[in-house]
Amino acid sequence: MSAPPAPRPPPALRPAELLALTLVLSFCSIVYEFLIARALVSLTGEIVLWQSVTIGIYIAALGLGTWLAGRADPSQRTHTLQRVEIGLSLLGGLAIVVIFLAHVAYRIWFYDFTATMHLATTGHARPLTDPLVLFALACQLVTVAVGVLSGYELPILIELYSARLGRDGTDRVLGMSYAGTLVGSLAFGLLLVPRLDLLGTGLVVAATNLVAAGWLSLRGVERRRRVPGLLALLPVLAVLVAVVVWQRDLTQLLLKNFYYNFPVPTDLGGLGPRLEQKPDVHRIRTHYQDIDVVWDAHMQSRPDLGLIDLTLFLNGHYQLSALDERTYHEALVHVPTLLTGKAPRRALVLGAGDGLLVRELLRYGDRVEHVVQVELDPQMIALARRDRWMRQLNGASLDDPRVEVVVDDAFVFLRSHESQYDAIFIDFPYPYDYELSKLYSVEMFRAVLAHLAPDGYAVFDYPLLSADKGPRARQRNTAIMSTVAAAGFALRFPFGDDAETFVLIARDPRSLALDARDLGFRLETLDEARLSELRAHQFPYDIDPAWVNSVFHPRLTDLTDPRF
Repeated sequence: MSAPPAPRPPPALRPAELLALTLVLSFCSIVYEFLIARALVSLTGEIVLWQSVTIGIYIAALGLGTWLAGRADPSQRTHTLQRVEIGLSLLGGLAIVVIFLAHVAYRIWFYDFTATMHLATTGHARPLTDPLVLFALACQLVTVAVGVLSGYELPILIELYSARLGRDGTDRVLGMSYAGTLVGSLAFGLLLVPRLDLLGTGLVVAATNLVAAGWLSLRGVERRRRVPGLLALLPVLAVLVAVVVWQRDLTQLLLKNFYYNFPVPTDLGGLGPRLEQKPDVHRIRTHYQDIDVVWDAHMQSRPDLGLIDLTLFLNGHYQLSALDERTYHEALVHVPTLLTGKAPRRALVLGAGDGLLVRELLRYGDRVEHVVQVELDPQMIALARRDRWMRQLNGASLDDPRVEVVVDDAFVFLRSHESQYDAIFIDFPYPYDYELSKLYSVEMFRAVLAHLAPDGYAVFDYPLLSADKGPRARQRNTAIMSTVAAAGFALRFPFGDDAETFVLIARDPRSLALDARDLGFRLETLDEARLSELRAHQFPYDIDPAWVNSVFHPRLTDLTDPRF
């Protein structure tokens, strides 16, 4: 009687297949890390903090996963890897959904606009027990789960490759892993997020993990496990398909909750009906930022423009509203003319790609000969030129023959051009993080000074604080005023009110008086009452070299946005 046949060993993946799998899985792993960090940054506004925390926690979780992988059954390596990929596909596909829904819950139950506004305006830092911090730390549980599962992958791949090769293949697997990390890093910022948004990117990467699990089921396990392995993919596939179907609704839920459930949040029961009444948020995702156009029909419209409240946000930070933008832009452009008695003949505009600042400059008619508009984001220029509501707001100013539009980084433009201007208008986002703080650095202002005509001036907006805003008001003002002083500006003239504040700077000191003058056209907001209000506000500061903001020593990153 013959002995029964020995069980057939499970099929072995070829070395090239294992290296390709390593590349793909490393690609997915790094993208998940970036996704979670980017989601927390977009929801909290804290770039350096949450990128650092997410990377640190993710690496620690990778280490834990690697340690746990060493305790797994060596005879079940491929089957274990297959289950890991199924788990990663489910967790990765739902990671952004979980974080988004957690933020919705935070805004409903824990958000306190009054308290955070007080902290923001008085310059105090958030305590560690702030619900926003607790929300972000809770979201890091997703980082831990994804990191632990990703940590399983590399030890198993090294063992499978070395066994198939007949010698130690750690170097090749690690090399391919690093290559996958590089590809994932480049693809995340240049390809995936700009085209697919965060939720779409998570779904694509989750689908990639699911395909890897299916490949392992077909090629890497014994025949009797293939059908159960493929069937295990179906529930995860159903979840991913459901997220795809509801992707737009989920994104709009987050955006509407962020922009409309404010400043007094509605509870969970009333959230749906409230948000259903609101128009969708139009999001334009670019290589540089998220541009959100928000329409809120409950605001009083402007009959002269036929607009409801069109509001523009960049990366979640308020930029302008159609209802009151003239208050801001008239002060920024025309108060310097009232102070100096001279309209700019040649002007340089840095930022302000919406065209509204240029619109105000063009009101001077033939007195303005040339305006150079420098904007980093071509999508912002496209919005200003092509969107019918934006064109109505800016008066198609960017298409005026006197206006030269340059798509470039402002710092790069200043360092690569030599032209001088009568006035330079700087309209950048506030320095909420290190990257934005470089726009207000002493190096940046020195470049601005080099492009000013001998009697020219520059003006920029900055959130100065009046003396009644607490003990840190003088300190915050000191940082920016010391910076422009270190750049060589002897004239530093702050002006504004409780809503908007600006700084006029020039090479040489001169006598300035904020008096009403005939500019040749009617001003909507700068009447004598407003001018009196601007004269009354005082913004105390000192000149202290220790508080100079530099690219190499940032001092302006303590601003907060209370809406988050």
